[in-house]
Amino acid sequence: MIKGLSYVKSMNGGGSRSQLLECDDGHSYVVKLIGNQQGNHILANEMASYYIAKELDLPVPEAVIIDIPLELVTEINTKTRLSLRPGPAFGSHWLHQDHRIIVPGNNSDLVKQTENKSKWLGVVVFDTLIQNDDRKGEHILIGIASDQSSQFYVIDHGHTLGTLQKWGSLNINSLRIRNIYPDIQYDGRDKTFYRAKLERFNLEELMKKIERLPLNEWEVQGQEVELLGRYMKAAIPRTIELLLST
Repeated sequence: MIKGLSYVKSMNGGGSRSQLLECDDGHSYVVKLIGNQQGNHILANEMASYYIAKELDLPVPEAVIIDIPLELVTEINTKTRLSLRPGPAFGSHWLHQDHRIIVPGNNSDLVKQTENKSKWLGVVVFDTLIQNDDRKGEHILIGIASDQSSQFYVIDHGHTLGTLQKWGSLNINSLRIRNIYPDIQYDGRDKTFYRAKLERFNLEELMKKIERLPLNEWEVQGQEVELLGRYMKAAIPRTIELLLST
């Protein structure tokens, strides 16, 4: 686990009141902390969703667990007038370190121009599987590199996997295709690719990673991990059915 070193600025958005922090690995991260207004469980949602996105080979910033010491959270609270607490936090690599970033809003034309636009169907599959009710343009970033090539990235996955109702509330009957840019075209080869990704999904490894999270601090209670595993086991084939029906 890396350690938070210094406060950079508040990101000024969303109920989680994320903060930009420098850490002892030399990188900066957008960090959601214990005590945020949306609840500590969203940190578990974020990390579980990150693991799922990586299994599907999707463009998400690298995520880490960051130890936030008392002296740092005291500084943050003094400057932001929040009541955040020390302990393990969720951190998402700050893409601005490596790219010029555009936030497209609800503008699919920018996504269509990216080098990795073929992965948009993967995002549709991902959002369907995790029951993402908060995908919007502000949660899609366009990173422009020094050679002017561009890629899209998807961020902010706290409002997933049951959100505040938590993992025990997940039900495959609630699964539906979630796609905010239906005008982005994909073909049968894309469907075949993501069907294969889902069929090869390593659920056992996913659950091992989730079991190693700071579950108590993030208020994941009782049988939630087991219930999430049951949901994923049923939701993966159901997502394949939905994918093939579109």
